[in-house]
Amino acid sequence: MLRNFVVFCAVRASGPTPLPAGAIGLNVGGLEVTVEIALGIGVGVLVVGFVVYRQLVPSLDSLADRAVRDEDLGPLLQIIQRRPEGGQPTAYNRAIRRLWDGFHRPLAVELMRELAKNYGTTRITQYWLKQVQEVEPGLAKEKLGREFLETYYLPELAAQCGPVG
Repeated sequence: MLRNFVVFCAVRASGPTPLPAGAIGLNVGGLEVTVEIALGIGVGVLVVGFVVYRQLVPSLDSLADRAVRDEDLGPLLQIIQRRPEGGQPTAYNRAIRRLWDGFHRPLAVELMRELAKNYGTTRITQYWLKQVQEVEPGLAKEKLGREFLETYYLPELAAQCGPVG
C-alpha cells in the first residue's frame, strides 16, 4: 500500500490524473486528495501542534527548576493557579515533591504555605505539613511559624496520611 501511495503521489505531482481505481478521495479546488493524504496531513498537524504546545506551556518540573534558579515561585504559582480547581492540590504536590527531593526545601516550604492557605483540609496538605515538621522542624518553625501550624495543621487528618499523602 505504501508503494502505491508513493507512486500515486509521484504521478499526482506530475500532473492531473484520475484517482486510482478503488481509491477514496475528494476533489478540492481541482486537486484530488485521497484519504491517505488527508490522514497524513492530519497526523502532521497534530504532531506539530503538540510540539508547539509543549514549547509554549512549560511543565511543572521545568517551572520548579526555574524557581530554584531564580529563587522565585511566582511563575510556578501562576501555572498551578490556572489549573482547574480540582487539579491544583495535585499540581502543588508534584511541584513540592520536586523541590523537596531536590533538597530545595525552603522553596518547598513556601509552596506548602500556599497549598495550606488554599487547600488546608486536603490530605496532601496535611501530609506535607506533617513531613516538614518531622524532617525539617527548624525550617518548619522558621518558614511557617507556630501560629500558622496551629491554624492549618490538623494532626488527626495528618495521621490518616500514608507515605505519599
